[in-house]
Amino acid sequence: MIEIPTHTKGGRKISWPKRQRLKGEWLGLHALVAIGGALPFWALKPVADFLGGIGYRVDRRGRERALENLQVAFANRFDENERKDMILRSYREFALTFLQLFWSPNVTHENYQKYIDIELEDEAATQKALDEGAIWMTPHYANFEWTALAASCMGAKLTIIAEDFKNPSLTDIFKNVRQSSGHEIISQDRAMIKLLKTLKRHDHCAFLADLNVPVNSASTIVEYFGLKVSVPLLQALLATRTGAPVVPSISRFDDTGRNQLLVLKPMYFAKGADLQQVTQQIWDVLEPHISQDPAPWMWMYKHWRYLSKWKSDSYPSYARRNDDFSAKEEEIFGQPVDS
Repeated sequence: MIEIPTHTKGGRKISWPKRQRLKGEWLGLHALVAIGGALPFWALKPVADFLGGIGYRVDRRGRERALENLQVAFANRFDENERKDMILRSYREFALTFLQLFWSPNVTHENYQKYIDIELEDEAATQKALDEGAIWMTPHYANFEWTALAASCMGAKLTIIAEDFKNPSLTDIFKNVRQSSGHEIISQDRAMIKLLKTLKRHDHCAFLADLNVPVNSASTIVEYFGLKVSVPLLQALLATRTGAPVVPSISRFDDTGRNQLLVLKPMYFAKGADLQQVTQQIWDVLEPHISQDPAPWMWMYKHWRYLSKWKSDSYPSYARRNDDFSAKEEEIFGQPVDS
């Protein structure tokens, strides 16, 4: 049985009811990992459809947030029924992503083609990136977890930064499953130095392209679907400092739950290139693929947390004014005409 800590890292005592909740979360995840790993592959999708359907109905706040996000991203492109159908699919594919993550120890370099189809947009350039080391980028879209697994099957050992869970007992479970394909999971502490060394050894690292971060961290501002977001700039810093290519990729599920990974043409950036522009260019390569088939993106997430000075009435209701964001926005984009 896992031992739940009695105090936080900051020294505050954790109450008994909260400790029981944390223990319950660990038990639930532990059981889900065991069940997911034991199921036959064909059963993962129907189980995920069932679990995702429950999540869709129970998670009212997430469902409403997703409806609003789709509206601000696409205006009148979809009616409300179409948006509801997409959100249900988003929940189901999110559930399938994690069931397949728990199932991933069953996937080997010898059998991966039963479960993953890999298409290379530029085979020669991708092979060059595999040989020399690269920065792999994918959004929270369909089975983003198996992008790293597929890269491993192509010969790339990845170093990946993992964010710790608020419940520390869950962190090790995810770390162990994610490392089953041979990757190294590292903490955010001194991550830049570790990743620089990784790329200088001609190894590989991976990032999620659509993470939001506090504006006062190592961040910049880019646009998702015309709305501004605070995102990390570490991947751009690594690309421009080491010369390693960025390899964007996008994953999709077919009707049976098999993965179809499209590896896009590697992107090279000059040393000293503007980090904000590099970060935006990476996202601009991925956004059309999400726009073409929006449902697999994680629409229940708060993508647009900060309210921009530009078109502020176009932002979702959860977006809030932030002085630091406004200052950085003005520094990057200038003073808005309608301010």
